Formats: sequence, structure tokens, C-alpha cells
Amino acid sequence: MRSFAYVVLFLASSLAVINPAPQPESIKKTIIKLATLAPRGSPWFEMLENVRQEWLDISDGRVVLKMYSGGGFGDESDIIVKLRLNQIQAAAVTTEGLGVIDKGVWAFSIPTLFKSDQQLAWVRQQVHDEFLQRFDEAGVQLVFWIDLGWSYWFSRVPIRTPDDLRKLRIYNWAAVDLQRVWKAGGFNAVLLSSTDILPGLHTGLIDCFATTPLMAASFQWFGRAKNMTRFKWGALVGGIIISNHVWDQIPADLQPRLLEAARRRAQSFQQQVYDFDAEAIEAMTQYGLRVIDITPEEEVAWRTTIAPYLMLLRGTLVDADMFDKVFALMERMPEELAGR
Repeated sequence: MRSFAYVVLFLASSLAVINPAPQPESIKKTIIKLATLAPRGSPWFEMLENVRQEWLDISDGRVVLKMYSGGGFGDESDIIVKLRLNQIQAAAVTTEGLGVIDKGVWAFSIPTLFKSDQQLAWVRQQVHDEFLQRFDEAGVQLVFWIDLGWSYWFSRVPIRTPDDLRKLRIYNWAAVDLQRVWKAGGFNAVLLSSTDILPGLHTGLIDCFATTPLMAASFQWFGRAKNMTRFKWGALVGGIIISNHVWDQIPADLQPRLLEAARRRAQSFQQQVYDFDAEAIEAMTQYGLRVIDITPEEEVAWRTTIAPYLMLLRGTLVDADMFDKVFALMERMPEELAGR
């Protein structure tokens, strides 16, 4: 009986070799290289990391975001160029990068236009569907976009009024040459890549820049510009875009689930943005940042000084059609928002 049992076991093992149990087909993965300027460890990068992990879980490992942080791919205009060349397939960028895809995005960052995050959110919601179509026509999927907070002036010397700003050398993102606009208002702008802000401050090439507190802290720019003027100069938006070429390779049944997960993460991050900025300000003050609170009269001076030059942005920085739409929306904004 024992020898019979061995024969049975031998035959069974032989058959298993000849006719092995069917194995699952190799999982087809969609690898998406995503670049961002956000440094590792920053809240913005951590949110992206959460999206990456959730997409892995939802897709059972079939959709893989490979993250490239910091300035390894250049500034945001360089990142968009590499996206178009398929060297990367996705980007997590701010107004600067999104504005390279569609100049209408710059409408949300027009200086002094919005007074509150509620105003900005309302206007952005009114044109949301149009921007989804615009980005799709430009060859990318707008996974999500959110408000990243308010830009304030950070400077080597205190700024209280526009006349103070006129005395300084202002950082102007090199990809969008607005020197003519700055010059019209009597300001001195210097064209630089965003990756050159810190070296520019070190060498004295620039004296000031406008950005959110979180970005000033994350990139350590405030170390050479330890004055922050608490006046909402302009809003900053950000988001993830993915090349349609690679997005269309993702199974259709997965796409809405991935979008929903990413947008849920973005919404959660959105609710924390202003807390992050407050925490960043508090942290920077411990390292020497001086916060300058301007008076109501000085705020009026900012708005009245800048207002005459906003039309120069129409058709240059900002797509003319979207410029007109946003200003029209500001005129018919609900009363409970207009006064904010």
C-alpha cells in the first residue's frame, strides 16, 4: 500500500509539472511619472503621496505614480515642457505651471482682485466646467485643482506701501515677462526662474517676492527675506494634470474612482491650507520673520495704486476671454460675498 501511495504521489507531481495550475496573467501596470517642485516632507508633497498610495490600492497595483520632487526637472515651465515631450506624464503644479497650459488660469491670481477665499472659490466654481474642457482640448486631464492660499510680499526690508515696493528689485517669473507692466507702474522687476529665487536673494539680484507663507517656509526663501507684509496680494491655485495619452491607457472603470479619490484628498487638503499657512507664519517668526500689519488706509492705497494697471494683464498674462469673464463675475457676485 505504501508503494502504491508513492506511485500516486509521483504521478500527481508529474502531471502538475506537465500541466501546471493556471497562473494569473501578468498585471499590466500604467506607470505615471509625476514631477513637482514641492520638496519631500512638505504638506503639498505629503498630500500627493497619499494620492499615490490610494491609487495603488484602488487599482490593485495597476496604476503607479512615480514621484519626482524638488527642482530636478527645473521650474514649472520646464516641467510642462517635459510633460509635452512625454519625459514625464503628470505634474503637480501651481498657477505658474497650470497657466502655461491655459493662460486663463492666471485670472485667479490677478493682484488685489479678490479679497477673500470665499470670493475666489465662488468665481472658480462658475468657470470650473469650462476649464475642464479647456485642459482636455490642450491634451491633459485636470485631475483636480484647489486654492493654495494667498500670496504676500516677503522682502529684505519692510514694505508697507506701494512706494516701498517701488524701491526694491522684484522677482518676476522668467516664463512670463511682465516687465512692461511693472515698468508702467514705476516698479523694477527682475526676470528669474523660480528655482533661482534663493540664489537671487543671496546675491542681492532681487529684494522681494510674492508667495504663500507655506511655500516661503517650505523652500526656505524667507531666510533672506524676513519681512512679510500681511496684505493679500493675490491668490495661488494648484493641481494635478496628467497627459491624456497616458490617462486613456487606464481602464475606463478605474478612471472615475481614481478621480474621486484624488479630489477627496484635495478637498481635505483645501480645508487645511489656511491652517498650514498660519502654522508656517508662526514657525518662521521663531526664526526671525517680522510680520507687518498694514492699516486700512494703506490697504486702500495698494488697491487704488494697482487698479489702473490691471487691464495691461488682459491678453498678456491672462487669456482675454477669461479675464473678461472673471471681471464680469466679480460684478454679479452675491452680496454676501462682495463685501468680504
